[in-house]
Amino acid sequence: MNPAANETNCCPVCSGRLERDDLCLVCLLREGMEADHLTGQENKKSGPPTRFLNLPCEFAGYRLVREIASGGMGIVYEAEDIKLKRVVAMKVVRNAQFATVEEAARFRAETQAIAQLDHPDIVPIYESGEVDGMPYFTMRLAEGGSLADRLKKRGIMPDRKAATFMCRIARAVQYAHERGVLHRDLKPANILLDVSGKPMLSDFGLAKLLDAEFQLTRSHAYVGTPHYMSPEQAAGKAKEVTMVSDVWALGVMLFQMLTDKLPFTGGSAVEVMRRITQEEPEISSSGKLTMRKEPKVEKGRPENMSAASLQRVQTDLATLILRCLEKQPARRLPSAGFLADELDRFLNGQPILSRSVGSFERVWKLAQRQKAATLAILGISASLIVGTVVSVYQAVKAREAEQVALRQRAESDEIASIILGTMHGTDEHLVGRGMGPEQMRQELLQRVSAFHGDPRRKAVMLDEMSRFLNKPADLQIYREVLAEMMSQPDGDDPLLWCMRYRVALKQMHTTDAASTLGRESRDELRRVIAWQESHLAADDGQIYKTKYALAEELVQKVKSTEALQEAEALLLSCLVNYKKKGDNFDIILGRTELMTVIYGLGRKTEALNLGRETCAYAMKKYGEGHSITGRAYGRLAKHCRDEGLVEESIQCGRRAMDIYWHTVGPDYVRAKATVKALSQTLVKAGDLAGNLELLRREVKVCDQQLGPTHDYTLVRVEALLATLRQMKLHEEAHGLGCSWLERVRLIEGLLPPEAAGLLIQHSLTLLKMGRAADAGILLQELPALTAQMTGELPALPRFLPLANALLECGRPQEASLIVRRLIVVCEQRQDEDPQLTAQVLLKAKQMQQQMATVAPSERGFGR
Repeated sequence: MNPAANETNCCPVCSGRLERDDLCLVCLLREGMEADHLTGQENKKSGPPTRFLNLPCEFAGYRLVREIASGGMGIVYEAEDIKLKRVVAMKVVRNAQFATVEEAARFRAETQAIAQLDHPDIVPIYESGEVDGMPYFTMRLAEGGSLADRLKKRGIMPDRKAATFMCRIARAVQYAHERGVLHRDLKPANILLDVSGKPMLSDFGLAKLLDAEFQLTRSHAYVGTPHYMSPEQAAGKAKEVTMVSDVWALGVMLFQMLTDKLPFTGGSAVEVMRRITQEEPEISSSGKLTMRKEPKVEKGRPENMSAASLQRVQTDLATLILRCLEKQPARRLPSAGFLADELDRFLNGQPILSRSVGSFERVWKLAQRQKAATLAILGISASLIVGTVVSVYQAVKAREAEQVALRQRAESDEIASIILGTMHGTDEHLVGRGMGPEQMRQELLQRVSAFHGDPRRKAVMLDEMSRFLNKPADLQIYREVLAEMMSQPDGDDPLLWCMRYRVALKQMHTTDAASTLGRESRDELRRVIAWQESHLAADDGQIYKTKYALAEELVQKVKSTEALQEAEALLLSCLVNYKKKGDNFDIILGRTELMTVIYGLGRKTEALNLGRETCAYAMKKYGEGHSITGRAYGRLAKHCRDEGLVEESIQCGRRAMDIYWHTVGPDYVRAKATVKALSQTLVKAGDLAGNLELLRREVKVCDQQLGPTHDYTLVRVEALLATLRQMKLHEEAHGLGCSWLERVRLIEGLLPPEAAGLLIQHSLTLLKMGRAADAGILLQELPALTAQMTGELPALPRFLPLANALLECGRPQEASLIVRRLIVVCEQRQDEDPQLTAQVLLKAKQMQQQMATVAPSERGFGR
């Protein structure tokens, strides 16, 4: 059966079966029990409760004509305004006399939510009030039914019509988000149509006001309709529901419009929610639909075999659907507005900016589903792809076909075993533990390094995985493969030079530019460029990729006059190529770097003018919907700051920050750098209030886009707490610290290891307020948190000033605990980033020596 078609047969609250009169017995029973609980006694009145007003009738100055729809909380009637003589829709609380306090509050919240929204694609509210204890409000009547009705009657929507339709819906959702309203129950039944078929967003019954100080849903309650719930909603994590939870629902609806199917189905609400949290949607990145094995359809009701089972969704639309349906909120499209922008680009024939789900990413997702058959096919396919690439090259070399085929078949089997072995390591039923993406990466590297077949095969695999193997520790395997290839007789093998490029690039990014190895890496890139220019076509993109990589290193790290002059020549050569190809992205990238070169060579006015022109060019080509525009503005902000143009620097910095936040998110590396630079500029200019507002806004954005427990969100909350203390705003710091600790505590009442910094910051606030006893109680949780200290290495250095602050506040033992743990973690993980860990180790050991001089009487918990 088509689950989309049966949506109206299920209760929108609990997904139970609706009776013929649209009653849900489960919900009615629950309401009766809640009413009894609230009144403390059973209802002794005879007869069943009245669910409907007796139609037709007059109510609150309106003549109610017929019932249009009913949902989990209210009933909608077609009504005529007796005084104004206009037809409207009226919504009243379902079973008002039995409504719980929570349901009444939800209804008022819906009224409040809609009342503050004035958008052509959001159903407007006309009037609200209450008659005899029955709250109501009136709104525009949508005479075209709902999207659910349209899909049930007509099925699949054409690609362009679906994209146009969803673009309008997404714009309306973005408008609501910008005014602090999350919908949380987006589904086709809540998308109404006017007479012309134009969509209008409605039913904010489960809306959440982002700035509200109260929560209308019960703790850990499931909020939303199961088929359209995001994973965080399906898991009951109400605190993690953000704007991107609505983005998930938009992706589900786009999938449904294009396929007449739902991406996650099941025989019960529980099964649907399990699949939402554990399985991938039934669509590939190429747009091909996949089918799950469902229970057999009962006889007499054959499954509707529509064109959806045969068609392919267009690749760009499939990419957007998959990006909306990412399990991790941080990996989804960042906003409904960005989805609308992407759909506009699709409709205008322009390339979308969202990248498709790559091979490595899909390997990990498929592994998570723990389906051995899929993994086996994937492993064999990967080995055949690699084998085909190598076979073509070897055939050109005219080796004996039979021997080559036999050897390559054996090596293909070995490569398949490498991939499958790694996949099996993710099956907790086989190994008794889970494996995250980082562990999977390390496992795959170990298996590839143990491969002793043709080094070219290994080189092809490593080249394909180079984007993901970006840790300093990954460099060694590239060096090993390059050494094997260097022993081969063909010195002009393109794959050999590709590996030389990869090794030089990775060495350059992980070593000090002034070191011998840093200079050797740059010299190697120069040799690679010379080989490429003599062996590849003049317009081959790889030549200019290498030139740009070398120029960027010379500009950002070397910075000498000679280096900048060389970089200028390289970039000018790149820009000539970019302009011939009309590659706007690379033009902006090259001009942004050239701006820094020219500024460093002393031609400052020329550099600033180039930067302004580049920003204008980026706005013309991409607008604010692409991170490259943010990159141009961020670099211009830096040079304006260096030149003393503070106001222009702040203006450009804010624009770059906003673009990053709306395109790639607040945890993007350049977004972080932009906020840091802007904060420093504001502080240096004496605008402490502006800096505080910036930090408050950043925390809010991180909370909305990443969630309250994300590592970077916690880091920024810590920064805000420190700033509040510096400005003597101790009460605000105390309130923020208390509320955030409560938000991140686990169900068992414990704090996650990632909250160690937050705990220390709040303890410091208590100490500054003279509440040493409360701080001592809180710090008793610190040993358990530091024992599990993990996370990204770049986040560890922030614990050094925290330890120093504890020491200054008379808490030497806690400070010593942090320093000792930092030393252990850095020693254990120094291979991941030798430079960073060496710096942290040096400072931590110096601090440890200083603390050794503290009198023993001053050490101890609870001082």
